[in-house]
Amino acid sequence: MKLIPDPHPISQSMDARSHTNLGAILHLNGKYREAANSYREALRLQPNDVTTLTNLHKLHSVMT
Repeated sequence: MKLIPDPHPISQSMDARSHTNLGAILHLNGKYREAANSYREALRLQPNDVTTLTNLHKLHSVMT
């Protein structure tokens, strides 16, 4: 049996909540730039998500 590679990398198949969760993990581990990118991708997929907007605001407070 031969395995067929997934045509969609994990980052493309993640939903908004997954990006928010990844952003939170990165944020807590001090990887602020990567966290911001994850939060922004979550907002691209779900623009008015209060949790993501709050997390991104908190992240910006830490970064400045």
